Amino acid sequence: MRKVLPAIILSAIACDQPSFNARVLSGSNSMTRIEDSTECPAGGKVIRIGVDDNQNGVLEDVEIDTSAEFCNGTIGATGAQGPQGDKGETGGIGPVGPEGQKGETGAAGESGATGETGATGETGETGATGPSGSQGEMGPQGATGPQGVKGDTGAIGPQGEIGATGATGAAGPQGPAGDKGDAGPQGQTGATGATGPQGEPGEKGDTGPQGPAGEKGDVGPQGPAGSNGSNGVDGRNGHNAAFTTSIIAPGSECSFGGTRLVYGTDLNDSGSLETSEATGSIPVCQVSCGGFQCGGSCGVCESGLSCSEGLCADVDECAYPEPMCDSNATCANTRGSFSCACNSGYEGDGRTCTAIVTCSQTQCGDACVDLRTDKNNCGRCGYACGATQACASGICVGSGELRFTSTWSVNGDIDVWVTTPGGKSIGYTNQGANANTEMGKQDRDDTTGMGPENIFWQSTPPIGNYHVCVATNFFRASAAKPVTVRVEVAQPSAPNIVEERLYTSSIAFSAPCSRTSPTYMFSVTLE
Repeated sequence: MRKVLPAIILSAIACDQPSFNARVLSGSNSMTRIEDSTECPAGGKVIRIGVDDNQNGVLEDVEIDTSAEFCNGTIGATGAQGPQGDKGETGGIGPVGPEGQKGETGAAGESGATGETGATGETGETGATGPSGSQGEMGPQGATGPQGVKGDTGAIGPQGEIGATGATGAAGPQGPAGDKGDAGPQGQTGATGATGPQGEPGEKGDTGPQGPAGEKGDVGPQGPAGSNGSNGVDGRNGHNAAFTTSIIAPGSECSFGGTRLVYGTDLNDSGSLETSEATGSIPVCQVSCGGFQCGGSCGVCESGLSCSEGLCADVDECAYPEPMCDSNATCANTRGSFSCACNSGYEGDGRTCTAIVTCSQTQCGDACVDLRTDKNNCGRCGYACGATQACASGICVGSGELRFTSTWSVNGDIDVWVTTPGGKSIGYTNQGANANTEMGKQDRDDTTGMGPENIFWQSTPPIGNYHVCVATNFFRASAAKPVTVRVEVAQPSAPNIVEERLYTSSIAFSAPCSRTSPTYMFSVTLE
């Protein structure tokens, strides 16, 4: 963006212009006129220099003696575009999905049943016993009966189930007694039945099917494209023309003094022309000083100084009839200038000072308010209670023509009762409004906090004595757990009444409340 050359109008201060405490001088002024250039490609300024011959305070075209043109630097070429950033790497292929589970092995076939055991062959019969000999001589012993034939060996049972055990061969019949014959031969033991053939092995179960192959993993997302290369640096704006002025004392260059205009290019863009940046200068001489000089400057003094008896003296701005600073500020004079500083308790630039608002409560806009009692800012800024309500402990409660509002010092259930002139007790078990409360109403009962509890009459309350009692039994007040109860009585046309009591014992309310009740706190009379 091109810098804008400040529009500075230079004019030599005429000796016929009055300053503070200065004599009036006569003569024609040399003047300058600064205009926008129409010839500079990037803009600039033209300084016209001449003498105000007709002394009308304006340098007219016919009065111009010379001109100087100061052009701004041209806009630099646009920088080349930066190189394209490298393309980002392609994302890798996602991993292969897991292999499916192997199917379960088929169950083994059942074993073949064991063949039955062959039957045991029968036992051969026992040979008959020979007849006994006569009583006389002992007859010869009978021959032993032949041994029973050995039973054939049972055939081997078929392979498979184990064969049943063969039956024991029947015993041969006993030979007749007689001569003790020879013992018959023992029958042969039946052969053991052959072992049944082994059952065929069960068929092998089919191999479970192979689990499906895991799905192929998704291809990973492509890596983001590399960011574009940054733009090339913009070409720099051309530098602005700049100039300064200084006073020329009367002498060989300007007989009556004047102003020197030094010009050049603001190469470091500082906004001012430095000595190393100057490329030339033009003297603008005064035509006449009327025979009076001030400090060698033909009556021209620095800003804030005035010409007095040939010297440029300081002007005390703090002594002006019209104050230079705010009435709540202190003015300090310095050579050629002054300063203003706001007094303690005020803030600002010294020319304008405003009081510093210190709010120990809550700042709501321009107002410092107590959120506990301000009915236009009840509990929070901007929350307004109704026209017939009041703000108590930051909560909107009924107000009307008479109000009893109670709060206490510790969280808990404190009950405040009001007995009317007609002996009606108003509290958490008889809240009204009705004939049993003489139209009084309890619109708030707090059992956990520190209040408020509120009893009020919207319309005209009864005339007479009102007694206030406090029950501390639900709170279980004690010397170790005391509580302070505060009750505020309010009427629209009378000052508020506030009563406080410290309770250190637990006492329950018993109706009606009177000056002799254990829970009695105080009374008020409405006339």
